Amino acid sequence: QQQDGQKSNSFCGCLSLAFYKPYFDVDTEDIIERLRTVAIPERELEKNTFMSLMGERPDMYGPFWICTTLVFSMAVASNLSNWWEFKGQTNMWTYDFSKIVSAASLIFGYQALMPVAVWFALRYMGVQVAVVQTLTLYGYAILAFVPATALCTITSSLWLLQWLVMLAATAHSLWFIYANMWPWLSEQLGVKAFPVMAT
Repeated sequence: QQQDGQKSNSFCGCLSLAFYKPYFDVDTEDIIERLRTVAIPERELEKNTFMSLMGERPDMYGPFWICTTLVFSMAVASNLSNWWEFKGQTNMWTYDFSKIVSAASLIFGYQALMPVAVWFALRYMGVQVAVVQTLTLYGYAILAFVPATALCTITSSLWLLQWLVMLAATAHSLWFIYANMWPWLSEQLGVKAFPVMAT
């Protein structure tokens, strides 16, 4: 057995819980501060970005619970919207549990694949970044979709307003990623940083 604080020397060390423990070693104040930084756009982006707040302590606790909350809010919103639009007798309506599976596949699939793809691309270009940093950044970036899902439920009959809400959440998410990646990408890539960020 390994003692706390010791890293695994085996090839399959990533299969042990001890490997992931440092990424869940955060307290409530850390998570609240990070969520506040995501929710409220920073006025002085270059001085106090999320990446500088995260520093050498990226976490997977926040992204895991943001993704889980989003999965359940999407499933509830979808079923609630379906219930409101149901034309038959309310006692004949049934909850569609498969929507949780669909939402989980979409959200956790995105959270696993997109940051890793970005990390591979950045490493190929010589940018020094840890995969857990991109996982953390993208995990917190989807926070805006949680309230957006609730708003889409309320406005289920107004499809144009739903699109505007989702576009606003997407813009917030993209702005958060841009504001935090641009300072260190521009420093390490120079003029190549702009097309990389645009992509």
